[in-house]
Amino acid sequence: MATLSELGFQRDWTYEAIISCFNGDMLHAAPFGVKSPDMESIQVEIYNSSNTLGYIMDKGCFIINIVSDPQYFFDSLYSKGQIQFKTARLIDAPVLADTPAFIEVKVTGCTEKPQSHLINAEIINIEAATIPELYNRAKCLVMESLIVATRMNHLPEGKAEEILKENYRVIKKVAPGSTCVEMMEKLLKGCTAFYGNG
Repeated sequence: MATLSELGFQRDWTYEAIISCFNGDMLHAAPFGVKSPDMESIQVEIYNSSNTLGYIMDKGCFIINIVSDPQYFFDSLYSKGQIQFKTARLIDAPVLADTPAFIEVKVTGCTEKPQSHLINAEIINIEAATIPELYNRAKCLVMESLIVATRMNHLPEGKAEEILKENYRVIKKVAPGSTCVEMMEKLLKGCTAFYGNG
């Protein structure tokens, strides 16, 4: 069995993945952010309105499919009929047929929040045909922020700073302690200085 470290996970970083489980006898897949608070278990926060929450709690187990191609995410939302599945090894849940890697987990606890539930899960098995590229939103948000920073002259006053602050908030959440956080702090300082000198 592979480990989270071998897959490239970092503690408390959020990675976008496809969760698959059963809805009764029906196969179900949907995109979610997943993280590990201790590199030994998995957490996923799901909005109360999500159908997936009920399916997971009903079965008590699910699969985390590690994919980076946006097509998987698109299909799981808008072209579910395109998705092919295979059987998991150790739990009662479907796996995306051509996923590079997947994690089989069982629910160990669930904390109710005002608008969501935080699910804690025990890792039962990790399999990797190849070591996938993990998808964390921080790098993309830094790139978007850099583009915004080059357009400060063409945006209404304060708009660039508003966008950068929101991107910074998300980056701190999904990639705490990363170089992406440091870059965003420098960008924000530069943006503040730009408007201060304008």
